[in-house]
Amino acid sequence: MKSRSANQRLKTLTTLAFLLALEIILSYLEGFLPTFLPGVKLGLANAITLFLLVLGYFKESFFLLLTRVFVVSFLRGTFLSYPFYMSLASALTSYSVMLLLSGTKKRVSYVSISLISGFFHSLTQMVVIASLLSSVLVFAYFPLLLLLSLTASFLTGLLVETLLKKEFIKRYLNEERKSYTPLFVLAKRPLEK
Repeated sequence: MKSRSANQRLKTLTTLAFLLALEIILSYLEGFLPTFLPGVKLGLANAITLFLLVLGYFKESFFLLLTRVFVVSFLRGTFLSYPFYMSLASALTSYSVMLLLSGTKKRVSYVSISLISGFFHSLTQMVVIASLLSSVLVFAYFPLLLLLSLTASFLTGLLVETLLKKEFIKRYLNEERKSYTPLFVLAKRPLEK
C-alpha cells in the first residue's frame, strides 16, 4: 500500500499534468480560431497561469507556463522563429507582472492583474518584433493590438474571479492545500512503489 506522502505527490503530479495538458490544448486550439489580425489570440491558457499564481503556486505556474510555450511552439512548427521569441518574451514579462501584482500587500483584483499583465504582454510583443525587424513602424499596430489584448485580459481575469467564487473549486482547493506537495520537492524524491 502506498504511503500518504506518495499518494499526495501522485495527486500533485496528476493535477499539474492535467493543468498542463489543458493549457497546451487551449493554447494550441486558439491558433485555429479565425482572427482578422495576425498574432491576436484569446489567451485562455493564461487563465490557468493566473489561477495558480493567485493561489500561491508560483513555481508550478511558472513551470507550466514555460512548458506550454515550448510545447505549443513545437506543435505549431514555430520553435526558434519570430512567433516563438514573441511568445516566450511576452509570457515571461506578463508572468513577472502577475507575480509582482499578486504578491503585493494591498489586494489587487484578478481582473486588474490580468489587465496590467495583458498590457505588458502586448508591449513586449511589439518590442520584440520591432527588435527582430529593426523597425519601429510595427508600433503603429500597437493601439489595435492593445485594445484586443485588454478585452481578452478582462475576460481572463473575470473567468478566474468567477471560478474562485465557485463552491466546488473552494472545496477542491481546501482539500488540495491539505495534501499538496510542491513541485520542487517532487523533483528531488522519486515516487515510492
